[in-house]
Amino acid sequence: MCAFEAVFLYNRSMKPMSEEIAVHQFNSNNPGSKITFFGGIHGNEICGIRALEEISNKFNSGELKLRKGTLMILPCCNPG
Repeated sequence: MCAFEAVFLYNRSMKPMSEEIAVHQFNSNNPGSKITFFGGIHGNEICGIRALEEISNKFNSGELKLRKGTLMILPCCNPG
């Protein structure tokens, strides 16, 4: 079960702002690896964005559960 989910918005200088790179973080509360998935690095590659949004939604709904470690998902790293 995911014990924590947060979405933070950062601008490119990594200062919290309203310009928008969403970061979804899921913690299992059990020791384990930390992994980050990045999508949307290139503006014309939208399949990865959609896939990571779907994965995030499944964690948020409880359909997927993290057993160990921490997962961070950045669905769209290049919103411009």
